[in-house]
Amino acid sequence: GTAGDTLSNFDKAIVMLRALNNVKNELVVYNKYYDSIDFANKLIDLNCELKDSDVSISKLESILTDINLSTTKAKLKDIITIFLEYDSIVQAEFLDPADDMQRLYDAVNKYEYFKDKTIFFDGFNGFSNAQLKIIKCAFRDASSVTISLCCDPDDFCERKISVFHNIYSIKDKLEALARTVNCYISEPILLKNSYFTNDDLSLFEKNIFNESSVYEQEINNVNLLHSNSSLEMIDNVLTMIHRLVRTEGYKYGDFVIVARDINKYDKYISSLNSKYNIPVYLDKRKSLKYSPIAKLVLSVVEAALTLKSDNIFEYLKSGLAIIEEDELLAIYDYVYLWKIDGDQWA
Repeated sequence: GTAGDTLSNFDKAIVMLRALNNVKNELVVYNKYYDSIDFANKLIDLNCELKDSDVSISKLESILTDINLSTTKAKLKDIITIFLEYDSIVQAEFLDPADDMQRLYDAVNKYEYFKDKTIFFDGFNGFSNAQLKIIKCAFRDASSVTISLCCDPDDFCERKISVFHNIYSIKDKLEALARTVNCYISEPILLKNSYFTNDDLSLFEKNIFNESSVYEQEINNVNLLHSNSSLEMIDNVLTMIHRLVRTEGYKYGDFVIVARDINKYDKYISSLNSKYNIPVYLDKRKSLKYSPIAKLVLSVVEAALTLKSDNIFEYLKSGLAIIEEDELLAIYDYVYLWKIDGDQWA
């Protein structure tokens, strides 16, 4: 099934130690590490990497016969034994995030999720083998698949050695994958026209990686700023905004600060905001767990799935449950005193 308690990193370590202890007498090389938390964490990292690369236990077993070195073979046998026990424990009681891609792949195949759909892929750095399996399903079942690649349209066909080499490799890999399911590959659509109306910005966008380009006109709309820290960078940007508003008639609403990773700068923006008295709206994703309504819904679902005191109190403390604070405190004291949990709530 797809329901169960999801393992945290700490939970994974506990389960891996449990697996090591269960099979310690079967191990040849790694039996002395059955209680090592460092070894358990290394095994967890290896397990995640193997699953991300779509390397199953059966694939590991299939290469055992090709290994001639006895020590290497013994190590791989130990790892297979440990991972089989770990997966056995997890499948019986928990959900491991490392298995998310495999569960998604199984569901996509079973329910033909992509059938007759129009699919778009964008905003990625690359694809793992586990993700490529799912994309292959999209190629096979969807009515159309569009993949957005960030590259230089001028050398898209020539394949010069450039910063986009990795993107071209991804393109080749995706095209090869599409051919395995007889998926028709359309001619690429090259977006060469810039959406910038400003000539300076348009030129900058087109030639940012072109060292041989020469622009003889005066540049008025692009400023390059070097800062020694994130704090210094934000301070310089806010200083510039403050000056332009005060001296050149701009409004604060005319400015947008765009960052690849806003998490590196948001705390500095908040702290420096009071210094310059600049009104700031920070468009940042927030976890659903901080939303009272989402917290209420999630706690109700958790309580329905697993009747635990913690889940029930999450619901009662959401702020939207119809209960007074003194009533909640009385219930909490009663439950704590009599150690009520699980089916005792029924």
